[in-house]
Amino acid sequence: MTRSESYQVLGLDADASTEQIRQAYRRRAREWHPDTNLGDSRAEERFKKLLEAYRTLTQTAPPADTVTADTNLISYLASLLRDLVRKIKQRPRRGSDLRYHLEVKHADLIAGGKFLLDLPGKKLEVRVPPGTENGARIRIEGEGDPGLYGGPPGDLILIIPRKA
Repeated sequence: MTRSESYQVLGLDADASTEQIRQAYRRRAREWHPDTNLGDSRAEERFKKLLEAYRTLTQTAPPADTVTADTNLISYLASLLRDLVRKIKQRPRRGSDLRYHLEVKHADLIAGGKFLLDLPGKKLEVRVPPGTENGARIRIEGEGDPGLYGGPPGDLILIIPRKA
């Protein structure tokens, strides 16, 4: 809708002030609103034209340099955010801990000793200290899953099951 058509819909001259446009819009909106014109099939269409006319006359385009500056700022912030997300995803992360249930006779727990574990991808000899009790957990640092992006490996946690 052109500006001249918008002035006609509002019933105003082309030199009307912003305040006159606002008052004319409110006056006609009360008259033409579909809720106040029940049964009038054209009321909704007239109201939509009125709204379009009001928007046409009250919207102002931002200066071109503002739009360019805003676009450049948005592009810059988007690139910063992408870089930040990439760094967060690739920061060094510690590997997961592995849990291993070590079935050992009670006498071997009392005496302590070395045990050979057959873990996925490796064999590992571990030392269980003398006097270890059923239900104990022994942490062996650095023998868990490898770290990501240069992070340290996780730990191996030996779990000595409780026996009834």
